[in-house]
Amino acid sequence: MPLSEKDVVQMIGRLPLGGKFVGRREVKELPNILWDDEQVLDLVQGFYNNSPGILVATQKRLLFVDKGMLGGLKVEDFPLDKISSLQYSTGMLLGEITAFTSGNKAIIKNVDKSQTRTFAEGVRARIESRSVAAKAPGPQPAPQETPSSGAGALTDELAKLGALKTQGLLSEDEFAAAKRKILGL
Repeated sequence: MPLSEKDVVQMIGRLPLGGKFVGRREVKELPNILWDDEQVLDLVQGFYNNSPGILVATQKRLLFVDKGMLGGLKVEDFPLDKISSLQYSTGMLLGEITAFTSGNKAIIKNVDKSQTRTFAEGVRARIESRSVAAKAPGPQPAPQETPSSGAGALTDELAKLGALKTQGLLSEDEFAAAKRKILGL
């Protein structure tokens, strides 16, 4: 069943900031862009190719949506299984998220500094959990995430673990062992 604008607004309302500063035009357009089984797991505002919009994380892809003031629409999606690397950096007030995909890179600039790390680490955790699930022997369902449990308990744990590794508080071996334990491998 297709998502309605009300469904999307409810998903965004469950996010940590509740979508307080989210572009209304882009949110209205999301039901027409999201797939029936996709859920908004996180969202930030920023600029991509000098266009303002929102960067949306779902369990399957990243979407940049720019609904222009004069009715134009720009959408670019980045499937999680095609993202080879995700980087982020922060300055005094703003941050930047860079997604690398097969020979391409997308730079989302002017992201609120307080949201940059959380968003990027959550996406990294989703990418990693998809990669681990794909390498596991035998058919295994992908971990399900629901907005009602935040961005998903599994994703949250993996994001926290990734942040500890990034901060240098965990070695590669400690990180791998803890990740296997979280994923039940």
